[in-house]
Amino acid sequence: GHTSSVCFGDSGGPAFIDFNGRQVVWGVARSVLTHSCDKGAIHTAVMKYLPWIRQSIKKLRSPQ
Repeated sequence: GHTSSVCFGDSGGPAFIDFNGRQVVWGVARSVLTHSCDKGAIHTAVMKYLPWIRQSIKKLRSPQ
């Protein structure tokens, strides 16, 4: 849209895109551009961290 859907307290929340009919996380909310939360937001791209995410999931699933 033309405005941000992210505001204070949303940091760490997922940003989704529709990819082949599925909702896929492409980013994580980081910050907003204005105090009124209406001029856009900054997200961190998930793909850059995909190896770390997969490694962390594997560790969390393994028995301690």
